[in-house]
Amino acid sequence: MRRLLTTVAALAVVAFAAPAAASFLAQPGFYSGFSGGTPIHFHYDHGKLTNFSVGGHIRVPDAPVHNASFDHLFGHRILKGHWTSDTQVSGTYSYLREVRGGYIRQEISWHARRSG
Repeated sequence: MRRLLTTVAALAVVAFAAPAAASFLAQPGFYSGFSGGTPIHFHYDHGKLTNFSVGGHIRVPDAPVHNASFDHLFGHRILKGHWTSDTQVSGTYSYLREVRGGYIRQEISWHARRSG
């Protein structure tokens, strides 16, 4: 009986402590934001993020979006992110940068919100 109560108590703690998965409906439109002081822009519609730009330069032409999140490889570039509300997105963009003797991966974090 004691073992059963311990098991039930442990399951209750895990069930209570586990956060509920948030679900957001990604809203279509133009999104803009920043990584530090560098502007970030992209458009989202019909399950696709398009023209992801950093500092005015398109870095990823398109990336599929599923369940309000994305994880897309484009050449040596990686774009990851998720909606934190229906109109706000957070993510990372990383790329390989050539340095003497090889390459290093650079990564920036960014936040954007739907304009208008």
